[in-house]
Amino acid sequence: MLTLDLPNEIEKRLLVLAMHTGRTVQFCAREAILDYIDEIEERYLAIDRIRENGADEPYDLP
Repeated sequence: MLTLDLPNEIEKRLLVLAMHTGRTVQFCAREAILDYIDEIEERYLAIDRIRENGADEPYDLP
C-alpha cells in the first residue's frame, strides 16, 4: 500500500473528478498514476529506439 501526502489543490481536483465521474477518489488517483507511468515508459522506449538507431545527440526526459 502507498500513502501520499498531496497538496490540498490536488485533493480537491481529485474529489471534483470523482464526483463528476461517479468513481472514488482512490480510483481516479490510481488511474492518473497509471496513465503517467504508461506515458513515461513510452518516452523511455522511444528514446531507447532513437539511441539504437545511432542517434548521436543525448536525449533526456523532463
